[in-house]
Amino acid sequence: IFTYWLFSELHLDYMVIEVGLGGRLDPTNVMTRSDKVCVITDIGFDHTEILGNTLASIAAEKAGIIAESSDVVMYEQSNEVMLAVEKAIVANNATLTLIQGDVDVKNLQKLPLFQQRNCQLAKRAVEIRLHLDNRAGLSTAAFTRSLDITIPGRFEVISKDGVTIILDSAHNPQKIGSLVDAVKNMYTNRSMIYVVSFGVNKRQSIVEMLQTVKSCGAGRLITTQFTLDASESHQAISADDIWLVAQQVGYPATASLTDPIPALTAAVMYANVYTALIVATRSFSLVSNLRGLL
Repeated sequence: IFTYWLFSELHLDYMVIEVGLGGRLDPTNVMTRSDKVCVITDIGFDHTEILGNTLASIAAEKAGIIAESSDVVMYEQSNEVMLAVEKAIVANNATLTLIQGDVDVKNLQKLPLFQQRNCQLAKRAVEIRLHLDNRAGLSTAAFTRSLDITIPGRFEVISKDGVTIILDSAHNPQKIGSLVDAVKNMYTNRSMIYVVSFGVNKRQSIVEMLQTVKSCGAGRLITTQFTLDASESHQAISADDIWLVAQQVGYPATASLTDPIPALTAAVMYANVYTALIVATRSFSLVSNLRGLL
């Protein structure tokens, strides 16, 4: 509530508010204005202990941001997702704008695949917002400039000692899959070394995510654990425990290093030997640990 009050005091023209968890019951979801533009990104399994363990239940929670007579922008998704969203749209007399098929905007190819999709969503949402206010549309120059924005910890590419390092805080199986696809698409035929850590709240999905990483052909996996202070529900799983799971899924070459800094140092050493790139992922906390060093 204080955030909205502060933004009002600052007389902002527009606010972009990201939902923290779900939507229907999230603290950000107190705005009921009919001119709200609701953006729903690709829905996957995350926070299932709160949002439900089906895509339909998760979609219903996320569709809770839809207000009376508001606009909704999203990609066409699975039937169960669309049914849940469309139910909320009908109940609220909202207007749905669907983006279908692949994106084809010039210069968008410089972004990883999942950011291409999100960028297209953002562009359409801005266009709708400007139209509602009878303002001119987004200029080509402004949109082109936006493509050069680097989002910290989101497919952030950094060079260290001649090695390419990608930092990405993919934190569920869906996002890990999108990250793996993007890496393979942008770095064809490159050897890969993954540095990973997991929080205890993701214990149930470790096997699935490590299998996804293994399927991309990554030649080496280094397990570690983040060191940032966290609440009891967000502590790190030990590097050795993750290593054991990696062995169970048949990962060919792994190492376990508790401290993320030596883990990154070892990855750089391997990368120089095998001419590989490094992907550090699976935890906002791990990315924060490593980004400060880099």
